[in-house]
Amino acid sequence: MKPSFPQQFRFAVILLSFSAGGLKALDTGSTTHPTMPIESLCNTTNNASLCMSILSRYPASSPSAKLQSLTAFIVDLALVEVHSSYLVAQGLLHENNAPTNGKSTLQDCLEQMSDCRDSLKQSKRRLQHLDGHNPPLMVTAQVMDVRVWLSASLTYMETCWDELADPSAALLKSLLRGSTQNKVEPLLSMALKLSETLQQPGGTSIAYALS
Repeated sequence: MKPSFPQQFRFAVILLSFSAGGLKALDTGSTTHPTMPIESLCNTTNNASLCMSILSRYPASSPSAKLQSLTAFIVDLALVEVHSSYLVAQGLLHENNAPTNGKSTLQDCLEQMSDCRDSLKQSKRRLQHLDGHNPPLMVTAQVMDVRVWLSASLTYMETCWDELADPSAALLKSLLRGSTQNKVEPLLSMALKLSETLQQPGGTSIAYALS
């Protein structure tokens, strides 16, 4: 039986883990880790300044935060943007003057956005309940789930953006694709990068200073 879409991503992540030197369980021991500067985390992303700007909005009740909480915050921001785009697309689909040749594209995009939202919700839920004190292999599997769901989310949106790039969807592109891609893609890419760091040894134990 052919593996489902998320399963294919899981296989890809597993292969990447082995190519990097084998699938290793996360170090989730009780060893106390020092608080790291947030700059060191953002420097691992593709856009450090954007990362710093976004994480400066993190609603912290303490001067530091765990990586899983910061990642969940970014995932939630992406979820808000995707949902907003979904509502815009839904409104365009039901407009009386909506271009007929664009309705099928809009319908496809709505399905992709809906799948993206579902994957982001699962990622956020898993991150919020990620406990570094659980058995290492369990934590490793949970973080891998997050990476699979985030990868799937980005692919769903890229599929929608590719369809909107078609010349026949020029009007839809001007109304939807630009703002959506410019806001969502950086957030998903950033969340993916942070989840990679989260899977490194000690990733669930390190706290990052927020100021």
